[in-house]
Amino acid sequence: NACYNSLMHKAKSIVIDLVLLFIITTPAFFRILNNQYFSMHDDQHIVRLFLLDQGLRQGYIYPRWVDGLGFGFGYPLYNFYPPLVYYVAEVFHILGFSLIWSIKLTFILGFYLGAVGIYLLVKKLTNRLSGFLSSTLYVYFFYHAVLIYVRGALAEFFSLAILPFVFLTLANLANKTNWRNTIYFAITSALLILTHPLIALPTFIFLGFFFLFYLFQLKSNMKFIYLFILGIFMGLSLSAFFWLPSFFERKYTMTDQILTGE
Repeated sequence: NACYNSLMHKAKSIVIDLVLLFIITTPAFFRILNNQYFSMHDDQHIVRLFLLDQGLRQGYIYPRWVDGLGFGFGYPLYNFYPPLVYYVAEVFHILGFSLIWSIKLTFILGFYLGAVGIYLLVKKLTNRLSGFLSSTLYVYFFYHAVLIYVRGALAEFFSLAILPFVFLTLANLANKTNWRNTIYFAITSALLILTHPLIALPTFIFLGFFFLFYLFQLKSNMKFIYLFILGIFMGLSLSAFFWLPSFFERKYTMTDQILTGE
């Protein structure tokens, strides 16, 4: 009975925390709860989701090349553009939501996941109250609003939702250096790469600083070193189907000319 009561109390506490985080997050996305789209700089999310959906319906698990773009010649969209955020939106679309609502629900999920991730990370490092304060600051951080309501940078926005979980799984790995936490660390690292590799690159630099911080606190450093390196390697391996072809086939594109010349 004592064990059951303890589990029920813990489950109740988790539910209350999740509900409070949702209440905190709601004002950030309340204005998009309608059937209309809103203007933004990068307004191609609907067509990208539509083309991913068409590719999946044709039997391709990962359609690197999509038709309809490139003046009718097709375009290697998902060979170079990080795909994860549109797969998240596709889940909503498969569940029956329209293309517009699928994108909007991905925006909303990004807000909520970011709040939950920061809450769990700060709560682990400090306390529950600091976790709620940090999640509130993170949700209403001005850059979040710019990413969604001005730039419309959905992939970059969603990467900020995954980012706290990467550092959380690293903290868990430092706390308990076992295979399970290594796998979690690898999965979150891979998800970050598949969401936005240009955010993932500097993140790995900061992970290095966190690694050194934890390293000097641990007695069994060799095991932590081994599992940290293994986790990074596994994360790169899990996402290699995207970043490896993108890296080696970049020379066939005009990316460098456009970035430097325009």
